Amino acid sequence: MLSIGSWNIRGINHPNKQKTVREWTTKNKLDIIGLLEVKIASSNLPSVIEGLSLDNWGHLSNDDGMNPSRILVSWNKATCNLSSIHSSPQWLTCEVSSISNSYPFRITFIYGQNTPTRRVDLWNYIAQHQCAFSSKPWLIQGDFNAIMGRNDRSGGSTMWHGHQEDFSQCMKNAELMEIPYTGLRYTWHNSQAIGTIHKKLDWSFGNAAFFNKWIRGKEGKFGWGHQTNIGRDGYHCSKRSFSRRSSAIKTSPFLNNTISPEPKTTGKEYFLSSNKARMHSSNENTFIGAMPHGS
Repeated sequence: MLSIGSWNIRGINHPNKQKTVREWTTKNKLDIIGLLEVKIASSNLPSVIEGLSLDNWGHLSNDDGMNPSRILVSWNKATCNLSSIHSSPQWLTCEVSSISNSYPFRITFIYGQNTPTRRVDLWNYIAQHQCAFSSKPWLIQGDFNAIMGRNDRSGGSTMWHGHQEDFSQCMKNAELMEIPYTGLRYTWHNSQAIGTIHKKLDWSFGNAAFFNKWIRGKEGKFGWGHQTNIGRDGYHCSKRSFSRRSSAIKTSPFLNNTISPEPKTTGKEYFLSSNKARMHSSNENTFIGAMPHGS
């Protein structure tokens, strides 16, 4: 299997952040990582890549030569091939194939802009490429900076503006389905004791080919899980694990309302083991996923 992780790192220029990413990648035996909100200037990109110290890994960013990179994708060359298809400040789409077979799939890492107007480009991109990408599995994941519906927030204003329909309408038009998850619903909060606001801003979607290939196919069932670590500064603080369960396992594929301090593995299966959330002051926002090597 190929293991994929993503993390809203909130800047990766400091050596300590680079070390933390390296340890996270190694510990979870990841093959592909998508780092979001990296804040890397063009001139500092070589230094960051060197600081990550991931031997025999390739690296791509959405650097446009004028603004700091917002997304950095890295992959283990010993296990997979990866190339960039499309890049913008809000997304980085890649084609991936395992070294053990040539069956390709596509993955888009998302880091959405903060304002509705600037996110319009993101919705248009997804909708416009639905047909072109329909023949291959397409996984879209990351920090969209948007909610799908009223139930994706708690606290704050109860008003629902027209632009808030853009996200859900885009997913509907593009025929993309949310990948079920486990654990706490909200992945962001404003860190206020009074007037607390929680929102679900982090999502994972797949097209029909993705679901047919990896959920309903021979490889068995899987689901996303996450643990929310409540930080002090109101930024995204959720740690997520992606569990693939073989068809021989008789438990439910989705362990709803389960929270895990750390994703743990047995063989090729990720599972969630604890029902207690822990308070945490760091800004972690990770997915860990597993994709089968075979076709």
